[in-house]
Order: sequence, then C-alpha cells, then structure tokens
Amino acid sequence: MEIADCLARGESVKAIAARIGKSYQSVYREISRNRKPDGRYQPWFAHNQAQCLSQ
Repeated sequence: MEIADCLARGESVKAIAARIGKSYQSVYREISRNRKPDGRYQPWFAHNQAQCLSQ
C-alpha cells in the first residue's frame, strides 16, 4: 500500500524507491506489472499474487 499511497500523493517512482529502500527499476516493474487498463496501480492484486506464490 505504500507505493499506492505515494503515487496518490504524486510522488515520483524514484522518490518512492528511495522511501521504501528498493531500486528504481524494481518499483517501476512492480507498478507496471500491477496496473489496471486505465493505468492505476492495484496494490491488492500484487498482494494476492504474492500470497498465491508463497503457498
């Protein structure tokens, strides 16, 4: 949810990456993989995908 909250506040991907301690490329890929067709990031989809992979 941190990424979604930061995006909603208009923060850049580089600023988000610095805030959460990840590389810019990792955050950019995360956002790209989990966008709705209208371009909005879906953190719940990413979370559900991670849960499915861990089981």
